[in-house]
Amino acid sequence: MLSTLTGVYNKYKDSANESERTQAAWAKNQLDAMSENRRNTAGFWEMRLLTFLIALPFVIHVNLVGLDTNFKMGIGVLKFPPPFNDWEGQILLSFFGLTAGLLGIKAITNAFRR
Repeated sequence: MLSTLTGVYNKYKDSANESERTQAAWAKNQLDAMSENRRNTAGFWEMRLLTFLIALPFVIHVNLVGLDTNFKMGIGVLKFPPPFNDWEGQILLSFFGLTAGLLGIKAITNAFRR
């Protein structure tokens, strides 16, 4: 995602076309928001520990299911008990994708406000 945003910014930043300059401004806002978020949370070891503890069981489970499904390893990975069997993907997506999604929405709304 970072390389895509950087590419959009570099491609359109000096454009004569207004819509391309708007795309470049949007990409720059996204990059700035991502780097600001990184700087703000860089020293929080508690957040890193929490991320590790929340995500590790789900990531291990998804990988084991994928290995067993694709390579027929016969591991027999069981599904999580309810309600986690329904929430597994949502937990991972919300924990890792929510911040990026919110930053994207804010950047888009800021672009339209100008």
